[in-house]
Amino acid sequence: MRLIYDEDFRHNNPTYHPRYGQFEDELRSLVDRISNYYGGDGFVVRLIFASLLGHQEILLHRDKHYSLINCHRVHIPIVTNELITFTVGGEEKKLREGELWEIDNSTFHAVTNDGDEDRIHLIIDWVPNGTLPEEDRMTATALGGSRSSNLAQSSPEKVGRNVICPCSSGKRYKHCHGLAA
Repeated sequence: MRLIYDEDFRHNNPTYHPRYGQFEDELRSLVDRISNYYGGDGFVVRLIFASLLGHQEILLHRDKHYSLINCHRVHIPIVTNELITFTVGGEEKKLREGELWEIDNSTFHAVTNDGDEDRIHLIIDWVPNGTLPEEDRMTATALGGSRSSNLAQSSPEKVGRNVICPCSSGKRYKHCHGLAA
């Protein structure tokens, strides 16, 4: 499920999707914790719940989009099991529920879920203001490093009923989150 997300992996002016408002209060302390850790200098550009089905894998790869390699990608396992292995830079990790892990997207990484249970992570991408182009840095500074004001300015993403649901369930939207719409 995509709460703050853009298909073009932009590095600024993120789109806040309508469901973000449903989780905003619960996420506030977590986002504040991440902001404090990075000195408050930046903002969230992506915030998604990502699932990996049981007995599935994400093959070894390295991200190449500017925004993905110039942000701090924080994984928070929500649902996991002992048979999930996250490999980052050749090192295997076991990420436990509730832990916060920064994953370096510019290094090779992969995930294998050998268990029956699906893995669900909350992924938050924090953009340091220093990685923005100069004209965007001035706007971020004027906003106090926060882009939360974009919530009211963003238009909701239109999802076709017959496309695969953005939540990564593999189901068509009309049979998944489109049921609630």
